[in-house]
Amino acid sequence: IGLRSVLPVAPALVLLAARGFQELWRRGRTPRWVAVALVLGWGIGVLRVGPQYLAYFNLLAGGPAGGPRWLLDSNLDWGQDDLRLEVFLRRAAQHHEEWEVNPATEGARPGRFAVSVNALHHLQRRNPGPLAWLHDFEPSGFAGTSWRLYRLDLESFARRARDRPGDIAAQVAYAEALEAGGETPRAEEIYRRLAA
Repeated sequence: IGLRSVLPVAPALVLLAARGFQELWRRGRTPRWVAVALVLGWGIGVLRVGPQYLAYFNLLAGGPAGGPRWLLDSNLDWGQDDLRLEVFLRRAAQHHEEWEVNPATEGARPGRFAVSVNALHHLQRRNPGPLAWLHDFEPSGFAGTSWRLYRLDLESFARRARDRPGDIAAQVAYAEALEAGGETPRAEEIYRRLAA
């Protein structure tokens, strides 16, 4: 239901952090460097994510790109990046690139996809099925912090299948991508091999 439910704890955490900083500073030269490094790391993280502060996650959590591993829904996406996505799509259209937004598919297939972090994790159930097949692919870009951009061609699926010969999901995704591209005999060969 959102991080707002635990916001009353935030002042106590700030006071605790200030007390910890004070204690590190009091202990001498080496702990002071640790205290300064912690404050600088935090400050740099905040500056890097600005002005999209809703998507702030510290380095230990993976930064803004790693945020969806910890929190979703209103903790990450209030539609603040929808305009960024619109600008990206408009520019892509000028270069004759078509992008599918939150694709309505369960099966893996090549294409250009713009996927919100909530749709990627099937949070709001707006798609007919989860987009779990996209989880193992690194986004090729971002539109803000709440939209992931994927450029996937058949070679992307083939490379993943080659790199993970024992990963059944990677093999099935490759077969589905082949099938979507009209290469049904090759896809059936993979299915037969997996079934055996």
